[in-house]
Amino acid sequence: MPGFGLAVLTLQLSQPQSDVSRGTCFTDSSAYKDFDGGADVAQQPISKALEAKTIETVKIMIAMLYTVKNHLRADWGVELSSGTMMTEEGDFSWPAEYRDLLPQGFKGHEHMGLGLTLQLSTYVEKFVNTGCNLNWFNNSASAQMLAKLNELVAAYGNMEVIRLAPTPVAHLIHSKQTLALFCSILPFAMAAEIGWWTIPLVAFVAFALYGIEGIAQWHEDPFGTDKIDINMDDLVEDARREIEVMLEAWKTQGLSGNGIFTPKLNTPFTPRAEYGTLG
Repeated sequence: MPGFGLAVLTLQLSQPQSDVSRGTCFTDSSAYKDFDGGADVAQQPISKALEAKTIETVKIMIAMLYTVKNHLRADWGVELSSGTMMTEEGDFSWPAEYRDLLPQGFKGHEHMGLGLTLQLSTYVEKFVNTGCNLNWFNNSASAQMLAKLNELVAAYGNMEVIRLAPTPVAHLIHSKQTLALFCSILPFAMAAEIGWWTIPLVAFVAFALYGIEGIAQWHEDPFGTDKIDINMDDLVEDARREIEVMLEAWKTQGLSGNGIFTPKLNTPFTPRAEYGTLG
């Protein structure tokens, strides 16, 4: 799963680079320098609406993890995702933790051939472009975030190719024929030397070879719910937990210029006692 890339993109989206002045957050002037060393005066305040839009965008990216998982498991659409229920009125109702991640009034277009992951990625791309136009982050930062978003979509496409690319039928037929021929000839080659022990030995060899072939076919779709498949449920939940921790840190610490998002770089370096001193 592309959880690490999504976490990096989330960290970049929520990176404030800001100072607080009378309850209004302004872009840090150190992030924008003209060639003469002066600060760029074209700065826009980060409003409460934009702050809410940031939180909504981060939640959309978390929802993208669920859409990838559901798509790879053929749970097409939000309404068909795991845990959905149908109300008495005939409408679909999905779990609250998944519903709250989606934009208000969101409707999928998978019936038109557009995957939910790609549809949600357009929301993130629009937010990045809007933030760049408002000078919330510079062109270099927006380019990096769009590159991370493209990596996420590309990883999703690669996983879809793995799921949809079946084992060639000719390969399956040839492997079965080869195993059948080998197990048919093996008793005649061993009977003269080990006698009746040929029967259990050939049975064991046939069981082992056909078992290996069956495991290979079982791994053809590694994104299912079988025990040997990738545990996508835990991967998605772990990624969601990490992103939500960063989001909460940004909401409580980032806008005030403190916490994990604004390290104090002017703090002098003090070697730890167990490593000794530099003198």
